[in-house]
Amino acid sequence: MSEYDNNMRGGLWKHEQRHDKDMVLSGDCEIDGKTYWVNVFRNTSSHERSPSFDLKFKEKGAPVEKPQQKSDTSETFGDDIPF
Repeated sequence: MSEYDNNMRGGLWKHEQRHDKDMVLSGDCEIDGKTYWVNVFRNTSSHERSPSFDLKFKEKGAPVEKPQQKSDTSETFGDDIPF
């Protein structure tokens, strides 16, 4: 029996969570042996040549990006200003 090759394939499902109203489908796929999350968004642009949907891919297991914390101004601007 041959092994099934999932490369360049994936699946999408209806996105049921309503916190992101423009996302309509979500799923996953495999490209070159790596698995990715796939999100499909309804394009809200009114331009006649814009696509109906936008796709976003994110590698599974990729580190989550944390927003940068605002630095304390006392650290940024020390008391050693020469004037």
